[in-house]
Amino acid sequence: MNISGYSMTFITSEVEAVRSFYDRFFDTWYPFDCGWYVLMRLGKTPDAPELGFMEPRDGAQSFSTGGMLNLIVADVDEITGGCPRPARQWSFR
Repeated sequence: MNISGYSMTFITSEVEAVRSFYDRFFDTWYPFDCGWYVLMRLGKTPDAPELGFMEPRDGAQSFSTGGMLNLIVADVDEITGGCPRPARQWSFR
């Protein structure tokens, strides 16, 4: 398995406040932004670190500690062996 990238995602009900903080202190760029979920890049280069922040959805709770590590691979089906996906497919994007 070759990992081509990674990012951390945190669940918070304060997405806009977090966004404002990073915009103020870092040279942020947003490869993806749908309002309730933002993926921000801390710098304008392709290899700059990425952080994701999302509002609680589908009964999820905000994180008091920790986060989700997202691994980017070329073909997730190759890794999972085509296993049936759980009801919450977003965990296998």
